[in-house]
Amino acid sequence: MFDDVAALFHENVIVAYQEYIRARTSRVAGRSQDLRLALSAAAALYHFREHLPKNLRRSRVELEKACADYGLLGDIVNASKHGELTHGRLVSGMQPMSKSWSFSPNMQTSRERTAIQRKLFL
Repeated sequence: MFDDVAALFHENVIVAYQEYIRARTSRVAGRSQDLRLALSAAAALYHFREHLPKNLRRSRVELEKACADYGLLGDIVNASKHGELTHGRLVSGMQPMSKSWSFSPNMQTSRERTAIQRKLFL
């Protein structure tokens, strides 16, 4: 699919990050475009390791040992996909996320969604 690892990284991770930066620095508000693009860039970076050739691939645990933020990145990506954090490891000093802060399709207002997103991701 890609010519090499550098092309893979650029096409998936860098482009997604640049799209987020464009939205973040634009003066257009609403529809949570910056949050969606931030999560897209985070997912691209987190899942990048899964697309590497086997001789270069490392496990999540190996990457967390090299960079503790990789674990946090994985938790954010998984919480955004599944609506709650079920298999994540707590970062030192953080409290576990309660069930009441998981995403729910029944939330009535954008104010409620924004409050929950801030608790989870900011």
